Amino acid sequence: MAAVQKERRVEYWESRASHCDGIQKVMNYACAEEMTKLEIPEIIAELPPLKDQSILELGAGIGRFTTALAKEAKHVTAVDLIERFTEENRKNNAHLGNIDFLTSDAATLEVSQKYDIVFSNFLLQYLDEEECRNVVLKTISWVKDGGYAFFRESAKDERDMPGPPKANASLYRHPSFYTDIFNTVRLPVEGNDPTRADFLKILKTQSVKCVTVVLSKEIDTHQFWLLKKVSTIDGKETHTNGVNGDVPHANGTKEE
Repeated sequence: MAAVQKERRVEYWESRASHCDGIQKVMNYACAEEMTKLEIPEIIAELPPLKDQSILELGAGIGRFTTALAKEAKHVTAVDLIERFTEENRKNNAHLGNIDFLTSDAATLEVSQKYDIVFSNFLLQYLDEEECRNVVLKTISWVKDGGYAFFRESAKDERDMPGPPKANASLYRHPSFYTDIFNTVRLPVEGNDPTRADFLKILKTQSVKCVTVVLSKEIDTHQFWLLKKVSTIDGKETHTNGVNGDVPHANGTKEE
């Protein structure tokens, strides 16, 4: 199944890279420009403070979010499946001087370093369930202790959206599908205690507000999850590295 889904997403994104112009390459909406202007500040505001942080961006595309991330963070590693997208991202953002550009499938990506934040805007919806769980498992290993992960997905059926040149490779699922994965994937920690494991604790999940505004929909179609890497021992969360359930934001506020 994983090989079939990978073939679908490669074909889909290669087709968009070849047949679409500008931001339409990575956004299947007639109102892509308007949505981008609204969603980037909305999403960035939901992230932890980015100053002096290292970020792994999965599914970076042509760099819609890479620019905003790199302007604030210490360093960004921007990864995308399609070489043409990576090259366009490099063309748009290399001048910032703090970005590494990498072409790779996130489902099979291997990195040796750890990051303060792993960021993804539309990724898991293109992976089958096994790939989703594997990416979340690897994300746990890529995030520093006490670090963060952020995922945003099209989490409900959007078949009324304008069609792409090739059949859409997205797998539209209910938000509970992703919530269950985040709640159940555990990474065992090597050591004397076999019951210790790391996982991504959900700090906040909600719909992306600008999507409802721009698309004039009564239902929310996009959902995000802000998560923090924490540890458990014998199934109980350990409160280390300052983990206290607070949700830090780039604007300096905290979720009550």
